[in-house]
Amino acid sequence: MNAACALWDAFVDVVAPQGGCVMVLSEVYFDESGTHDGSPMMTVAGFLFKKEQARLFSRDWAKDLERLGLPAAHMTDCTHGQGDYEGWSKEQCILSEKLLIQNIKRRSVLGFSVAVDPKLYDEVMGPFVAACPAYSYLLMIAVGGVRHWAQTNDYQGRIAFFFESGHRHASQTNEHMNMIAEYGPEVVDFMYYYAHAFLDKRNALPLQAADLLAWLYRNHLIRAAQGNMKPRKDFLALVRPKDIGGELTREVLLTVRAHMDRGGPGYDGIPGRIGTLYRAAMASGLPGGFAA
Repeated sequence: MNAACALWDAFVDVVAPQGGCVMVLSEVYFDESGTHDGSPMMTVAGFLFKKEQARLFSRDWAKDLERLGLPAAHMTDCTHGQGDYEGWSKEQCILSEKLLIQNIKRRSVLGFSVAVDPKLYDEVMGPFVAACPAYSYLLMIAVGGVRHWAQTNDYQGRIAFFFESGHRHASQTNEHMNMIAEYGPEVVDFMYYYAHAFLDKRNALPLQAADLLAWLYRNHLIRAAQGNMKPRKDFLALVRPKDIGGELTREVLLTVRAHMDRGGPGYDGIPGRIGTLYRAAMASGLPGGFAA
């Protein structure tokens, strides 16, 4: 067995629930794209896997990586022919994407993406930005979306959430995920939460799937904003009717701001700050299907 697969299997055995799901935010596997200063679009995306399917994805994709001579997939480097992709032909890059997309569609339960222009978010949300910055808000929508999937599908298990280690918002992520546990067993049950962890995507291979979706969805929105309404072929090949994604437009954010100005009434009885954030996230409405 590939060393990364062995490490992943061992870690999942400890962190993920028996018979449960992993989210990278697809056990959830989360990946973030466009979170550097000045980016016109911030995206949080990932895939939900059943635990055993996450293992199989890791083993299948590890074999493909070995065949490609690639230590790990990274869409930004693939697009620009840099890093581990330096010297690759266009055909080689397309093949690596195709293989990753095939593995994702074979093994994942659901894809989920949500995005916002961070400058627009700060403008509309005003005094609420300090307590709930753009990245934290996207994270809460994504976690809420996973909960919605579990409730809608009468899911009886728990979900372990995995994020890429080292990204700039790791402390925000950890704070918000820890709040779920800190508010007690009722909130843990309500959110289907089991655990969360930060891993290197060279060892947690499903995070490479999240990287692809985050990059492609952000690129899709930026192209559309520039007037290019024709989706990329790889984006169309990746997303499925069951996958969900959405952009927080000015109109959506104004609705959220009005909701928070009123104190965030309704939705559920989660106490404290996490309840306020979760209710605000749900006020925006969950994303729908991807618009092609």
